[in-house]
Amino acid sequence: MSCPFYGKYAGMTTTAIVEQLGNQCAIIVRSYSPCVMETSLGVEPDASKCELLNAAGLLREVYATYARRAEAAAAAAALKVPGPIK
Repeated sequence: MSCPFYGKYAGMTTTAIVEQLGNQCAIIVRSYSPCVMETSLGVEPDASKCELLNAAGLLREVYATYARRAEAAAAAAALKVPGPIK
């Protein structure tokens, strides 16, 4: 399993997670922070083994949050009003 937060940025003032095209970790939002697994441990990022996510039991919570957001986005897309009829 890879990490869905690797190479992404999440600001403190937004709920959006943005591609960063580097090794930034979106879990740490207070400052730029590269992936600890990659930089300190020298291993490939893996969310299921990430101490930041698992130490506080955050992995389930984070995935649940993103699942809810994905469901909400899908529901909003399904409710889109079609454009003008020609």
